[in-house]
Amino acid sequence: KVLYVEGPPRWEYRFAVNSLKREKTVTLSCWLTSADDFFAQEASSDAARITALPLTQDEWNKYDVVIFGDVSRYDFTEEQLRQVEKFVRERGGGFAMIAGDLFSPQQWVDTPIATLLPVEIDRTAGPDRIRRTSTFNMVLTPEGKASPILRFEREPERNEDTIKAFPGFIWYKNVLGLKPVAEVLAEHPL
Repeated sequence: KVLYVEGPPRWEYRFAVNSLKREKTVTLSCWLTSADDFFAQEASSDAARITALPLTQDEWNKYDVVIFGDVSRYDFTEEQLRQVEKFVRERGGGFAMIAGDLFSPQQWVDTPIATLLPVEIDRTAGPDRIRRTSTFNMVLTPEGKASPILRFEREPERNEDTIKAFPGFIWYKNVLGLKPVAEVLAEHPL
């Protein structure tokens, strides 16, 4: 069971939602913080559409994975942020953040969510500090080549060709550094 929380319905959201909905082993619930009160939040066909973000630890614990997209920390109470951190630390739930050009990850400095991220966040990397470039493709590290997370083909050579054929990225944000347990799977080519 996956809960995906996003700000505006950007391209990354559309791609992730469509991919997760097609995966038969995933039950997906979504929450767009930018939606008005009458918007029917998205969900996979086997999940009930949620009408609010979880407010209790038990409600967060109903999920296996929580994904934050480019969502503002101010869309959550401090208690909700502590509950998400506890969901990971004590329950062993999964957490992912999909960076964006508005809020993530720089707005999460000094929050319980920052403890879940594998990088030290550069708080100055706001919308005005995005590194916009001509398109670029990620380069897999040796760990990335071995990781099932980035395996789209059975044969390693075909997998690298598939990744090279992805549409290029057009921006990135710097981080201050990696945390001791972080493992880099892909890098900017420069």
